[in-house]
Amino acid sequence: MRILLTGAGSGLGRAAARHLIAAGHDVTGISEAGHPMLDARVRLHRGPLTGPVLQDLADEADAIVHLAPVEPGEPDAAGPSGVLAVSDAAGRSGSRLLFVVPAAGDPDIYRYPEQLVTSSWAPSLVIRVAPLLGREPIPMVARTVHTLRRRGGPESMRLLHVDDLLRFLSRAVGSHRTGTVDLAIAEPVSVAAARRWLAGASLPLRRRSPWTDPDPGYKLLPLQRDWEFSCGWTGLAAVIDTARGCGRRLHPGGAAPPRITVEVPGTDLIDAAPIGQAGELDDRIDARFPVFVAPPAAGPDDRPAGPLSPLSLDLHAGGLGCAQRAVAAALGLPAGLGEEWTHRATAVFGHRFYAGQSVATAVGELGVHRAATHPRLLTLAGRYGAECDALTLDVATDAGIDTAVGELSDAALSVRIRLLGNRIRQGWTTTTLGLLIEDTLGPVAERRAPLAWSLRLAGAAMRLDLAGLPDAPAGTLETPGAGQPPALTRRLLDTARAGREKCWQLTLADLTRLAAAVTEAGRRMAAVRALAAAADVHLLTCEEIAVGPLDSRLRVKRRRADADRLAAIAMPALIDGQWGPGAQRDAG
Repeated sequence: MRILLTGAGSGLGRAAARHLIAAGHDVTGISEAGHPMLDARVRLHRGPLTGPVLQDLADEADAIVHLAPVEPGEPDAAGPSGVLAVSDAAGRSGSRLLFVVPAAGDPDIYRYPEQLVTSSWAPSLVIRVAPLLGREPIPMVARTVHTLRRRGGPESMRLLHVDDLLRFLSRAVGSHRTGTVDLAIAEPVSVAAARRWLAGASLPLRRRSPWTDPDPGYKLLPLQRDWEFSCGWTGLAAVIDTARGCGRRLHPGGAAPPRITVEVPGTDLIDAAPIGQAGELDDRIDARFPVFVAPPAAGPDDRPAGPLSPLSLDLHAGGLGCAQRAVAAALGLPAGLGEEWTHRATAVFGHRFYAGQSVATAVGELGVHRAATHPRLLTLAGRYGAECDALTLDVATDAGIDTAVGELSDAALSVRIRLLGNRIRQGWTTTTLGLLIEDTLGPVAERRAPLAWSLRLAGAAMRLDLAGLPDAPAGTLETPGAGQPPALTRRLLDTARAGREKCWQLTLADLTRLAAAVTEAGRRMAAVRALAAAADVHLLTCEEIAVGPLDSRLRVKRRRADADRLAAIAMPALIDGQWGPGAQRDAG
């Protein structure tokens, strides 16, 4: 379907765009400001909703999802005039209109917009959502957190996790139902219990006013009876997930997004592969940083590793991207260099990982990685132990960690896959920051150049293909040799080494759990003929597995042909702007 998404630059809009694209929809966005992390597959139009382009976009859309906030002062806010403009455009075009409205919001603000939508000419659905929680650090989540933290409110509240809202949106856009539906977790959560979980979390959420009517009452029977929809999160689990996901100190970005294609404004990107040879998930190259090198071969007889499965590429590239963004912030890299390091310190060509030599050389020339007294790096080292403890606590408080995946409902399995994927990306980030600290604070003679960081990480990712992951993967990321650092830094260095190793082992354990959950998802998809075989699930991405795209078999067929073609290509050890294919050596 062709979907027009308003508020595409907001946190909720970006998450909805990723989810709808994974479901197989063609998404067009409209936003005044946009956002650098918006998926590049979204055709973005910058401008206000009251502009003339809105009607043209509505005429091309099958459905319009209105996520632009109504209340002023929020990112991408359009106010009641935006609701009026969207309702009018939907009515003139005949497009289906879905309007997401916070049920706990001020009735004086939201009553009029709701009436505009329900009385418009367009077939419309008003989705009244309970206060949102989740790892996305968006304003609606911040308001819920501050509502739960304050005293004197209701004794219990019904809540909603962002994951369940996204799951419902992907179902609602393909439905013809109209009217109003309440969306909330069936069981209310004790506010006192929620406050205890949130009290110990230092959430980097901007303080917002609490919800006006925290518990307005919900009619959930239509959700269960007519929509046959159930939430994958319980209320208390959503609270815990928010406390753990948004309570990060070193990289407080909330949910770590999966791998997405990002087009950096003003950057001239080129295709590295010959025409028709690039993999679907391959990166493009910035002409200013053209040189990439392959990590050392780890297979038997030094044979180069073959292409990774799309699932592994999506998972590890997303994790490495989050890690590289955190490293760029820790080193204080200038804007252009920081963007290149974030997006292509490790890159994918021929569905293999490469390390960016050009950008690593540029970072090395700055010398920041050798400045052990750099304030940013000292702050990073001082807080690293707490960050490792946070990841450990995240795993320890995971209520579903001991539940067999076969016992989970489809909804619970979907959110389980999303949670594990996010935590693995967090593990990549925390582990990489530990390596940065070790290479910075360790003895000068043992410090490594930035290229060595990227090669280590790219090599580790190449050894962790989920399609062939053993039941209990083990191993460590290569660490600098032992030495005697100055006394003042020895404690920080020891903390970094111990914490980094612990985080890596937790990440490997989560990879095992995710492999089991994905295998179960593949079995269920094959049972309903969404896949021809359960093993085909490894040809989908994490987001696609969680949402279950209607065209999953077509995607698998296309990607299997892509994988077979790439497996026959011998990728070069060095890429300088472009690469040419060769015949792969005989495996025997």
